[in-house]
Amino acid sequence: MEILRENARSWARDETPVDTTPRPNRRRFDYLLVLTVVNGLLAWRLVAGWGNPFVMMFCVARIALFAAGVTWVMYVVMDRY
Repeated sequence: MEILRENARSWARDETPVDTTPRPNRRRFDYLLVLTVVNGLLAWRLVAGWGNPFVMMFCVARIALFAAGVTWVMYVVMDRY
């Protein structure tokens, strides 16, 4: 048992301290930028294809799916960067 305690003491002495300062977070800016650009293009296509129900529903569905996908990737899959 004493050998284990000595090993734990030597590991504690030799380990470098962990940096606990928070990293900068650019996710919100990048998230809003991507959503603004892509949803702006899709909204422009929605207005340009006004009157055609297939194009209109396609654009609305793409806006919803893209927003859900980007939200999931940015806030669930990715770490802070």
